[in-house]
Amino acid sequence: MISHIVRNVTLGSLGTLVALEGYYGWRCRDWRHDNRPVEYQNRIDPRIKPTKDENILLKCIRFIDIYAVKGIMTYVLTIRNQTHYFGVHNLRDAMNRPEGVGLLTVCNHVTTIDSASLFAPQMHFRDLLDTRNCGLWNVAREDQPFGTRFLSMICPLVKIMPIFRGGGVYQIALSNFIQRVKFGEWCHIFPEGRTYQDQLKSCWDDQHRRIRASGRTGPPNRSLGPMKWGVGRVVYETTMQDENTKCAFEEGINNGKLIVLPMYHLNMEQILPEAEDLKVISPIPGKKKEVYCMFGKPIDFSDVLEGSKEKLASCKTQEERDKMMYVIYEELTCRVEKALESLEYELKAVRKWDQN
Repeated sequence: MISHIVRNVTLGSLGTLVALEGYYGWRCRDWRHDNRPVEYQNRIDPRIKPTKDENILLKCIRFIDIYAVKGIMTYVLTIRNQTHYFGVHNLRDAMNRPEGVGLLTVCNHVTTIDSASLFAPQMHFRDLLDTRNCGLWNVAREDQPFGTRFLSMICPLVKIMPIFRGGGVYQIALSNFIQRVKFGEWCHIFPEGRTYQDQLKSCWDDQHRRIRASGRTGPPNRSLGPMKWGVGRVVYETTMQDENTKCAFEEGINNGKLIVLPMYHLNMEQILPEAEDLKVISPIPGKKKEVYCMFGKPIDFSDVLEGSKEKLASCKTQEERDKMMYVIYEELTCRVEKALESLEYELKAVRKWDQN
């Protein structure tokens, strides 16, 4: 009798959960650029709001889904494999940021599970109870996680947003992402814009530089690939003050609005290796590998942002101003690149010392 009741309650609860997943998945669904509804094509998605203001049932669904992902990824990195973390206090300090301050984490891109897995072991249960830190908003190439209607419903529930590769720095998908940052959420972006794995010949040119399909390259003998300027736009539009207010960097926060935290990792290509065509060889993660991950200090953009005011003031036409914006985005992106480059060399030295 009791077992019958327990079974019915369990089945009923699972049925309710599935129904809620479907309902909120449909309401929160996102689109590829080529099938985005007309009313969402040229304006920020009006459904975007601070997660603390979202429906309580939607918050619960997100919590359950993200907690499940956290559990799986924690198993992959800490039980199936071993991960060495450094500078975790920098991440903890950033997560404890003041209300209304956005957190943008940036790192090198090696596998499709980088952002889902590397943060998972450092996200405590109590962190997930804070809607700002219950997972992180991430942009992913739209043709992969948003390739089917089912996936386009599931991804937004675990805070994945589509981005159109090749859509330009002003595409609406990036504007939607920026809105999340402005609301004080934890967001993540890969400045390289694609994965790079050391063992792939297609990722290097004959001078041992990272290379993109467009022909852009990074410096020789560096694992980081060339950066895309979208991250510069995110930083600028989130932090920029009016002309009469001096740009500041206090306690890791740019202009009281944004923390940009760099992170670098090594050996993830051993967990989820790709073939030369960049397709994953096997969806089953490797095992008994050692991963290294280092969190740096927040990046200071105050001098670049202050200098941008003079640059824009010198522009006499809108066309000049538009061109100058790209210069500013590039300068901000270069600041991110330098921070990641510094972490790369530091972490490689740590790995070399650890393996000797």
